[in-house]
Amino acid sequence: MSYVVLALPYLLQLLCIIHVVRTGRNTSWIWLIIFLPYVGGIAYLAVEVLPTLGRGGRHAIAATRDIVARTVNPSARLKSLERTAAFSPTYENERALADEYASCGDHARALAVYERLAAGMHAADADLALARARCLYALGRFASGRVVVDRLEASGYDFRTVEEALVRLKLLEHTETDRAKVVEAYAQQRRRFGSFEFDWYYADFLVRAGMKTEALAVIREVEETKRQLDSMGQPFDRPWMRRVLRLRASIAE
Repeated sequence: MSYVVLALPYLLQLLCIIHVVRTGRNTSWIWLIIFLPYVGGIAYLAVEVLPTLGRGGRHAIAATRDIVARTVNPSARLKSLERTAAFSPTYENERALADEYASCGDHARALAVYERLAAGMHAADADLALARARCLYALGRFASGRVVVDRLEASGYDFRTVEEALVRLKLLEHTETDRAKVVEAYAQQRRRFGSFEFDWYYADFLVRAGMKTEALAVIREVEETKRQLDSMGQPFDRPWMRRVLRLRASIAE
C-alpha cells in the first residue's frame, strides 16, 4: 500500500502532462506539474479540468485513462474484450472488440468483425460504415473504401467531425483522378470546420500535390490567426498550429 501512495504523485503528473499536451493547454503548466507534483497537479485539475466536465471533459479524462492503460498493459483490454465477445456475442460486445482491434492496428481483424455486423440489421449504421471505411483505407483498399463513403454521402449523411470528413477526403485522394475536385473538397471542408487541425491536413495535401503557392497561403493565414489570438489572449490548439507552421520548412518560397 505504501508503494501505491508513493507512486500517486508521479501518476498524477503523467495524467496531467498528457492532458496538457493533448488539449493544447499553456505549456507553463508542465513545469508547475513537474516541480510541484501534488500542488501543481491539483491546481491544474481545479483550473483547467474540472470546469470542463460538463463540456466534454469526461470524455477527455476517459481517453487519457485508456492511453495510460494501453501503455501499462496493451494486451489486457483486448484479451478481456475477446473473452466477453466469445461468451456473449452481442452487437455491443463485438463492436467494442472490433474497435479495440482497430485501435491496436489490427485492421484486418477489425474489418472482418465490422463486415459481419454490417451484414445484419445494422447495415444502415453510419458509424459502422465509417469504421469499415477507416479499416479499408488503412489496408490500402481505397476503391472499396470510396464505395462505402460514397454510399454514405448519397444517403444524405453529413460528415460531422474533422476525423469523419478526413476519412472521405483521404479516400478521395487515392481514387479521384480529377485533382481539382479533391482540392475543392478539401477547401470546402476547411471553410466548414475552421480549425488548425484541418488547416494542417489541407496544407499538407497541397504540399504533397505540388501546390506550394497555395500551401504557403494557408500557412500565412494560420500565422495571422495566431497573431490575432495571441494579442487577445485567447486559448487555441497550439500543437496543430505548430504543425502547420513547420510545413513552411518543406517549401522553398
